Amino acid sequence: MAHGITWAAHPRPYADELLSSWIVRVAHANGLKLQTFCHIEFGEFEIWNRDIDRQAPEWLLQRLAARSGRAFAEVWNMTLAGYESRLYYRRHSNGQQRWILPLQTVARSPKGFGLQYCPACLAADAAPYFRRAWRVALYTFCPLHRILMADRCPGCDSPVALHRLDVGRSDVYGAEPLSLCWNCGFNLRNAPQSPVHEWDCRAFASWRRLLTVIRNERSSRRMIDVGRLDVLHHFCRLLASMPTAFRFLGYVRSRTGQRGPEIERGRFAFEHRPLAERHHLLSLGWWLMGKWPSRVRSAWKSKAIRYNLLLKDFANPPDWYAAAVQDFNRRNLAGHRHSQPGSQPIVPL
Repeated sequence: MAHGITWAAHPRPYADELLSSWIVRVAHANGLKLQTFCHIEFGEFEIWNRDIDRQAPEWLLQRLAARSGRAFAEVWNMTLAGYESRLYYRRHSNGQQRWILPLQTVARSPKGFGLQYCPACLAADAAPYFRRAWRVALYTFCPLHRILMADRCPGCDSPVALHRLDVGRSDVYGAEPLSLCWNCGFNLRNAPQSPVHEWDCRAFASWRRLLTVIRNERSSRRMIDVGRLDVLHHFCRLLASMPTAFRFLGYVRSRTGQRGPEIERGRFAFEHRPLAERHHLLSLGWWLMGKWPSRVRSAWKSKAIRYNLLLKDFANPPDWYAAAVQDFNRRNLAGHRHSQPGSQPIVPL
């Protein structure tokens, strides 16, 4: 595998394939174990001691493009960097990134459950691979198969770790699929499938449309309203944070009839919460955003949430959101009844 020429085998990336998934497939297609392949190609640089899908350096992407014969943009599009201005306004090189699930890798060993998967998608693949959209915290169910995502092996409860598939196994040289658990060998294609309970048709229809757009790498950036996603993220935080959750979460649950899992109290990031918690909080957040702003106004009038908390720690809220919340306070101080809400925000999804 001399430098400066394309690899003997350079499989094309699949639709929405994650960079780490593609690198593993390239190594195995060339008849090498992943660690051997990386040592030959990248020398002493350890690419797996970081979240390579989020923090891949430019020189690495340039090398992958040159050795695969593919355009740099095609390789870059397999990273999570492409979600900037689609899911959030600004990308951070370190720390928690909004809507991106953390891997929490320590010494190349996975400690978190940041790589989700859809068992039905893996089962339908001719060659199973992992999608970029599966790293998104919003993506708690598959819009195609309408089942809940999974984030661990049902056989041993281990997180998914593609870079450890052939570690310590002298007999593996790419003959086995990426859907196997690195720890116990369970085939994730056979993981249990749990149908999504779509208890609010309008909310889940909007949610499905959004997930479909996220999964489609060619979708127009203008089809996603980032400001609206910021509001959804803010609601999820308010529903789970210590000062507000007891009253606000209880109110929304009583209005929707949804009990959901026990929500762990604390101020840790939404993206660090377990899959079941995220799915429940998101479903309630989508419901709150329906019929804007009447449901949030009702929560405020019922004293389930104070108007100032609706803006607390919310940097740069959309104008339509800030105006509605400020209106709660003005009308409260004026002591008269609310009029009908003004113009509705433009919400493509």
